[in-house]
Amino acid sequence: MARSLQIPNSKIKAQQIDGAQFQHGLNEAALTAERFAELFCNGRLKRVREWLTDEVPVPPWVPALLAAMGVADGRARAIATAEHLLAMGTDSDK
Repeated sequence: MARSLQIPNSKIKAQQIDGAQFQHGLNEAALTAERFAELFCNGRLKRVREWLTDEVPVPPWVPALLAAMGVADGRARAIATAEHLLAMGTDSDK
C-alpha cells in the first residue's frame, strides 16, 4: 500500500537568496542575466536586474531552478524545456 503524501509544516519558508547569490548561481549555470530573463522570465530583463540589485526579492523558484541546473544534465534539460515552451508559444501566436 502506498504511503500518503506528507506535506511539511506550511510555516517553513523557502530560503531566500540575495542578488549576489543570484549572480553566483547565474555564473555557476553559465547564464547571463539577459539569457536567464529570455528563458525563464518572459524576457523581463528589468525584473532580473531588480533581483540582482536587491531592489526586489528573488522569488523562491529561482534558487530551486539554479540548484536543479547544478545536477547532471539539469542545465541542459532546463534550457531545452524553456526553449521548447518558448517555441510552442511562438507557434501558437501565428
